[in-house]
Amino acid sequence: MKSSRKLILLLTILMLASIKATPSTTEVQQKTPDDFSYEDYLNRTEKRLTSYDAPFSPLQRKYIVTLIKLNWYAAYAFCDQNGWSLASIESTLEQFQVQNYLNYFNLQSNHFWTSGNKLADLQNYRWGYNGSKFSYTNWVTGGPNSFMGGQHCVKLQENTLKWDNDFCENSHHFICEMNIDSGYGYTVRR
Repeated sequence: MKSSRKLILLLTILMLASIKATPSTTEVQQKTPDDFSYEDYLNRTEKRLTSYDAPFSPLQRKYIVTLIKLNWYAAYAFCDQNGWSLASIESTLEQFQVQNYLNYFNLQSNHFWTSGNKLADLQNYRWGYNGSKFSYTNWVTGGPNSFMGGQHCVKLQENTLKWDNDFCENSHHFICEMNIDSGYGYTVRR
């Protein structure tokens, strides 16, 4: 009993000493616009731009475009945690739909992550982590170029909205998607 009191007293003294040793002034770190923390996420989640009926939408797909920037992994997780999936573009019609959606909201001057990547085997581009290989592509001229062998994720290039590979660690806006079921709500395409 006496030893536990001594231990508690010793821990209390050490804690108080560390508080007194802490300088009273704190250095403020400057944040860049691309810095992103969990607090930023909580403050910015209401700044999502959503559309329940995407304009020019023959495929009955719902897109969710965020006004925050995340790296590819965080964007993939963000969509997944909300019951959506990072957008896949598997046909000319889907490419047309995504372009019209972004143009409608005047967002085409930004880069956007898609679910495209070659993380599974570092050779073949797929949709999602274990999804289907690309059967349709819309690469920028000369793409994919895999600069220094490290560009494994696919984004929509600003303005042209053609595909370009990029470092997955870079931060960009991203597009989540949800398929509309046959009248009973939404189903996520995985």
